[in-house]
Amino acid sequence: MNNPFDRFFARNIDAFLKKPLDEILIGVDNEELMTKHLPYLVHECGADFPPKLAEHLGTPFFEFARNEMKGKRPVKGHKPNYRQLSIRGGSGSVYQLEYKGKDVGDISDVHLFREAYVGAIYNHFGKSYRVAAHAANKVVLEDA
Repeated sequence: MNNPFDRFFARNIDAFLKKPLDEILIGVDNEELMTKHLPYLVHECGADFPPKLAEHLGTPFFEFARNEMKGKRPVKGHKPNYRQLSIRGGSGSVYQLEYKGKDVGDISDVHLFREAYVGAIYNHFGKSYRVAAHAANKVVLEDA
C-alpha cells in the first residue's frame, strides 16, 4: 500500500526483514469464521473429510466441517464467490476498483476514504489513477 508505514519499510528493508513476526491470535473455534470458510473448504476438498485433514485444519474446524456437511453433498459445478472472503480484513466492506469498465482490483472500506476519495490520485500496482467517482460497491478510476 502507498501509506507512510509501508513506505518506511520499503526504504528500510532490513528493518522489515529483521523485525520479529507479529503475533496474531485467532480463536480457532470461532464459529463465524468457520462458517465463512466452509464453502471454500468443500469446494477445494469435497464433502468427504478424511481424518488426516484434521492435521491441516485443526480439530475445531475439522469437527465443525464434518458436522455441518453430515448427510450433505456439494452442489456439482458450484464455486464459492472468493470475493466474499476478503484478505483485506474482516472489519467491513470491500469495493471493486473499476477502470474503463474492467475490474482491476479491490480496496477495503478502511482504505477507501483515506486513499481513494473522489479526486485522489490512487496508485495501484505501480500505475496512477484519478478517482473519478464512488458507486455502489465500486470505485471508478480514470487516467491520472
